[in-house]
Amino acid sequence: MKAIKRIIALLLALTFTVALFACGQTTDEPRQSGDSGTKADTQSDTESETEDPFSGQSESETEQGQTFENPVSLLTGSKIFFKCVSSYEKTKLVDIGLIDAFISEFESRLGVVMETKTDRYEVKESSRELLVGETNRAQSIKLLADIGAAGGFRAGIYVDGNKIAVAGNSYYMTYVALCELLDHHIVTDSKGALNITFEDGYEWISEEGKGYPDPVEAAQNDQKLTFFFDSHLVQTLSPTASINGRIVMFSTLQGGGSDGTYCYVAQDNEPNAIILKYDMATWELVGQSQALPIGHANDITYDSKRNRLVISDCTADMGWCGIHFVDPETLTLIETITVGFGNAAVEYIPETDQYLLGAGGDGSSNYQFALTDGDFNILRRFEGSQDPNLVNQGFMYDQSLIFAPRYAEEGTVQYVAVYDMDGTLYGHIPSYDIPEPSTEVEFMFRWGEVFVIGLNGGDDKVGAFYLIPENWW
Repeated sequence: MKAIKRIIALLLALTFTVALFACGQTTDEPRQSGDSGTKADTQSDTESETEDPFSGQSESETEQGQTFENPVSLLTGSKIFFKCVSSYEKTKLVDIGLIDAFISEFESRLGVVMETKTDRYEVKESSRELLVGETNRAQSIKLLADIGAAGGFRAGIYVDGNKIAVAGNSYYMTYVALCELLDHHIVTDSKGALNITFEDGYEWISEEGKGYPDPVEAAQNDQKLTFFFDSHLVQTLSPTASINGRIVMFSTLQGGGSDGTYCYVAQDNEPNAIILKYDMATWELVGQSQALPIGHANDITYDSKRNRLVISDCTADMGWCGIHFVDPETLTLIETITVGFGNAAVEYIPETDQYLLGAGGDGSSNYQFALTDGDFNILRRFEGSQDPNLVNQGFMYDQSLIFAPRYAEEGTVQYVAVYDMDGTLYGHIPSYDIPEPSTEVEFMFRWGEVFVIGLNGGDDKVGAFYLIPENWW
C-alpha cells in the first residue's frame, strides 16, 4: 500500500509540473541562447522568481588548491544561470562582433550555452548577470568610474554578488578584460569540472594600454587587424572664393589634422586651398579661411609649442619642399618656408618638439622619412618599404608607430601602412566597408580610441574608424 501511495504522489507531482509549463511558466533553468549576433533584446519584462541556486553557497576549493570563502561562480554543477548582458543604448559590441565572438569562445571553453540579453529592463539584484561593457547596471558604472580614475586606457573586472562586470574604456580594452576573464579565471573545481569563480568583492584593473591593438604584437602573433568603419562624422563643404575676379570652387578634400579640440580640413583647388575648422564635440563648422596659397595642402599637423598649423605644400612649384604655417584661431597664413626634404606628409611630435616628414618614392623605391628638430633641421633619415600599387597620403604618429593611410585606386578596400621609427613595415591594415567605394583616404589622426580619416570621393566626408582584430579569438 505504501508503495502505491508513493507512485500516486510522484504522478501528481509530474502532472503539476506539466501544468506549469502548459501555462507558460518558466523555471530558472538555463536555456539555449538566441542569435547573439543581432541587436534583438531577448530579455523578458520580468525575471524568474525561482530560488537562487547560489543561496547559502559556502566556501569552495579548486583542484589547484585555490580557496574562495565567498565564491561567485558562473556555473553551478554543469549548468549556467548567468546571462551575458550588454548595453541596449550605448554599445557597439554587437556591431563589431565582440559579444558574438565572446559567447562562442566562452561556450567552447566551458562547454555550456550562455544566453544573451540587453540592459533594456531593470532587474532584481538576485538576477545573475555577466555585464559586458558600458551597461546601466551599478556594477558597470562603478567599474568604469574606477578605470577612469586610474587614468588612460584600461580594462577591468568587478564582482558584486550576482553581478560580474567586465569592461574597458575602449572597445578593444573591453576585449582585453574578456581575455582576462577567460585566460586567467577558468578554474577546475574539486570534482574536476571547469568553472569561472571569483571571490565576492574582487576587483582587477589592468595596466595602462593604448586603447587599440598593437600592430607590432599583432604582426608577431600573425593576428590580422582591421580598421572598422563606424560612421561619417561630417560632410565637408565645397566653398567658393573669388580669385583674381574669378569664382573658384574648392571641392576636393585633401590634408587634415587636429589640435585635440578642433579638426582642420583643407579643401583644395591647387595652387590654393581653403581650411575648414570643425568643433569635434559637435562637428559643427566654426571657422573658414579665405583662399590661401598653400599648394596641394596634402597634410596638416598642429604644433602645440608654437600654436600653429603646419601644412605640407606638396607641389612641384616649391620643389616638393614647401611648408606653410597657419594661425589656428584666425586661419590666416603666417609664413611659408622651404625645408631640406621633399615631403607629402608632416607630423609634429610634442613630446620631443620634433617633426616627422614623409615622402613616397617613384612607385618602386622605398618610402622616405626624415626626423627634424623644431626648426626643421634634419636629425636623421630612414626609409621603409612600400607597395607601389598604393598612393601615399598624409600620416600620423602615436608616440611609437607611424600610421600612413594609402589609397588603393581599384576596389573597395583601403589600407593603412604601419611603420616603426626605424622604418620597419608591420604590414598594411585594411579598412573594409567604407561607404562609396571610390572613397580615397587622405589624412589620419587619432582622437581617443577613434581614428579619424579624411575621405575624398563623391561627397567629401570625415569618417570615424576603430582599430580592432579581424577575428577576436
